[in-house]
Amino acid sequence: MVFEKYAFVKEKVERENIFRVYLDESLVWMVFVSDAFKKVVESNNLSGLKFIEVWDSES
Repeated sequence: MVFEKYAFVKEKVERENIFRVYLDESLVWMVFVSDAFKKVVESNNLSGLKFIEVWDSES
């Protein structure tokens, strides 16, 4: 399954730092994190994560 654009209900996700979305029957999950989560990871020099912006709540 391929998505061209993600959109979320701001009121549902604005208090969440990490959440996942079940995509299909092949047990595929997409994990989404907040900017706050990303900043904590980067400020602690943690590795192994790749961040790709898929949604901007301010636009």
